Amino acid sequence: EVIVGQGQDYQDITGAQQSLEILEKQKSILESKLQYERKKNQKILLQEPFTLEKQLHDEIWIGFHKLELKKEIDAIEAELQLVHQRYKSIAGEEYSSLHELDKDTIQFEKKFSDSTYFGQR
Repeated sequence: EVIVGQGQDYQDITGAQQSLEILEKQKSILESKLQYERKKNQKILLQEPFTLEKQLHDEIWIGFHKLELKKEIDAIEAELQLVHQRYKSIAGEEYSSLHELDKDTIQFEKKFSDSTYFGQR
């Protein structure tokens, strides 16, 4: 004797169990991916520029770095001054006219840059 619907219930149960197993596997895969991404984010947060975030709001750190940059600028300007003095001692009287020529060249290059497509950047 055959009972109508009995086979259908068994198929529904096995189909639901298979679907549940598939979903559990997907959940496991997604959880492992999430854990991997969290570890990757933690590593990234321990690198620059993220490590500097707190320091950017620290007045002492900012002041220290401003001072360091000022020292570097002063050193470069002192070196430039020395180079100008050496160049002047080598060129002698001609240095003044050469120096003026440099200013004219710089102004020309600036005007050229501003009036061409370079100035559009």
